[in-house]
Amino acid sequence: MKGRSFALGALLLSSCLARSTELFPGLSVGDVTVHGDTNASDGVNATDAGDPEGPPCITDRRCGASCEDCTRRLWVCNAEATTCEPRTDCSGVADGTPCRVETVPDRDYDLCIGGSCVSPGCGDVSCNDTTLLFPWPDSGQRRCFDNASEIMCPGTIPCGTESFCGQDAQYGWDASHVASERYVVTEPVAGEALVLDQVTGLMWLRCPAGKHGLACDEGAELSATWDASLVLCDGWVWAGLGDWRLPSAQEWLSVLAIEAAPQALDASAFPASQATSFFTSTTWTTNPALAGIVELGGWGVTNSGKENAYGVRCVRATDPSRVALTPRFVRTSDSAAVVSDAATHLLWQGCPLGLSGSDCSQGSALKTSWPGALRACQDSSLAGHSDWRLAGAKELGSLFIYDPSLGNIDTVAFPNWTQYAWAATTFVSQAYAGNLTLSYTINPNEGMLGGPTTKTLLYGAYCVRDLP
Repeated sequence: MKGRSFALGALLLSSCLARSTELFPGLSVGDVTVHGDTNASDGVNATDAGDPEGPPCITDRRCGASCEDCTRRLWVCNAEATTCEPRTDCSGVADGTPCRVETVPDRDYDLCIGGSCVSPGCGDVSCNDTTLLFPWPDSGQRRCFDNASEIMCPGTIPCGTESFCGQDAQYGWDASHVASERYVVTEPVAGEALVLDQVTGLMWLRCPAGKHGLACDEGAELSATWDASLVLCDGWVWAGLGDWRLPSAQEWLSVLAIEAAPQALDASAFPASQATSFFTSTTWTTNPALAGIVELGGWGVTNSGKENAYGVRCVRATDPSRVALTPRFVRTSDSAAVVSDAATHLLWQGCPLGLSGSDCSQGSALKTSWPGALRACQDSSLAGHSDWRLAGAKELGSLFIYDPSLGNIDTVAFPNWTQYAWAATTFVSQAYAGNLTLSYTINPNEGMLGGPTTKTLLYGAYCVRDLP
């Protein structure tokens, strides 16, 4: 946890790349690349912006005897009862509570995870942000499809005998809201536009790092290695705000939009970028030399070597008081196990379709086509429920936690979830020229969500329903 912030405007000018190591300790010139018009003004004051976060307490950062003001950010009063500051001891507090730990290199964003204070982006999987601190959003798919073309959405959930019923577009936030309700774009400082996600409460840079202007048509886009991306977002000062960070894999996944074109972001909120891949702060559980990346061309979460360079986009939370609900997953112990998720308010079948038992070791896992998976979940009556559906791409993605001990998904709550499985979401990508014969799949073992996968191939199914 650092007590300073840096302005990054100078990084947009090629003449300043040579001194980027002075602005950001541990950042080498080769880690950052400028793309486009390097002569454009960046519109950012290159002087130290002071403390952009503003006072954490209402009156001059002082908490007095009661420490009442500190609760706004879940901070605590210092030993002298004079100043609000993040806690250093995470014993007995909820995951996601802000804390302070010194790391090398040091970061501003530190969280309590499992009773310890960790700094996401420290370099290994032990400090991944495994929490889900915001309401989980829908996918953005608003149309239905058969194996090859668009169709009218069939039936309603529960589907009965209707073919191709239970698709992503038929449930969730998107089914009851128009797309324009999701994001609000503002420009509180000339040239420094922000995007507020009204579902998750996350705030994003409208432009990729290096670009500015309301239309993101000024400046020069940056690409950076994983380490450099963390440094850039950690020190970013934009629209008077300084608590930016590199998004986790979950945060990045939350903002991806299935049917957006030309990239998998809502174009009304996020103008197209030169970069199509962006690093997350998440270190890959199976190989610490890799980090999670999002691919806007293919709409997915995968991984890449940390030495590679990709675009940079930063995020911040607008509600610092949110903490994780514990326990997040609760699994019943009977043979027809189900798992409730307190973060997303979903109820999952506890085993891949076709398997049963407390450890999902009984039976044979279903292998079927995409329409077969839709039908199989529709026909399920596990635990007395008749409204099971095939999980959508975003719902499947919500299960990723990238935990150092539990794995990519919680293997205690979801034992034997190892097979590729279908999502109820058709793969719609401009890169595939309108080919609608493809769907999304999840690979729990590797922690990857994406596609494209031909709908006639044989994969498994994970079924889900909404909790009341």
